[in-house]
Amino acid sequence: MVTIIITVLMLCTPHRSWADEPATPHRLTWKWPRFRIIEYGLTAAVYVQLAFLEFRVKPPQEPRWSGNNDFDDAMRDAFRQRSTAGRERAGDISDPLPIILQGYPIIVDSILLPLVFDRGNWDVFWQMSMLNLQASAVQGMLNRIAIAVAGRERPSVEECRKDEGYDKYCGSGSRSSFFSGHTGGAFVGAGMMCAHHLHMPLYGGGAGDIIACALPLVTATTTGVLRLMADRHYMSDVVGSAVGFFAGFGLPTLFHYRWPFGEPAGPGSGLLLAPQVNDDELGISLRGQLW
Repeated sequence: MVTIIITVLMLCTPHRSWADEPATPHRLTWKWPRFRIIEYGLTAAVYVQLAFLEFRVKPPQEPRWSGNNDFDDAMRDAFRQRSTAGRERAGDISDPLPIILQGYPIIVDSILLPLVFDRGNWDVFWQMSMLNLQASAVQGMLNRIAIAVAGRERPSVEECRKDEGYDKYCGSGSRSSFFSGHTGGAFVGAGMMCAHHLHMPLYGGGAGDIIACALPLVTATTTGVLRLMADRHYMSDVVGSAVGFFAGFGLPTLFHYRWPFGEPAGPGSGLLLAPQVNDDELGISLRGQLW
């Protein structure tokens, strides 16, 4: 519900164009619509809801969704490591990747590049940081909602019933397989990097910024594969990749950068929600220019 409200309100709130501002002494210039007051409020609301879900809502004590399907069985058989050491190694390697992928665009791209390497460019620092915080909040909230609602049993639980030494988490009662938080977290970080680097010459433009998008996407995909190898998730749990990429790339692009790449929003851009009344219809229309 919060995500729907965010989408409707942000689409219907007019942007202010800053594309014609005078040149600044900085290498980077924020020419896109700035973070709006309504976004500050909605992002704060998402963080409040995320904190509530994280600390006040307990995962289901009994699985609401157990078992699998032929597709998940086939993918699990193809990717799952057969040895305990192999599964634990895959899980250990995958654990830090979402943190790295989310931390890099926040610390390096949004803080160090503007403030340290662009003469204290507080404007770009603030705008990018707000977009990153918004994307991370939305992804985290959607992940916690899915965990609370779905309550899917991890694929390793059935094996733990047969062999308590199958996994180090056997007996922990963890039933949070859908959707994969590691994969969603990795892809929200990769999405943020792609959104920023494909629209701004953070590394000077060209190959450097393209690589700064491609490499995180490869790493995020690797994270999903490692979660399958560790037998922590089914293939259908890796839908977290789509959710994460939507939050990390889709939200900044839709509400700020705009598609296609490189075109700042003009003063007439945005959508207008208006009543529509005639002899045959009574309703609401959505009008305007989206891109």
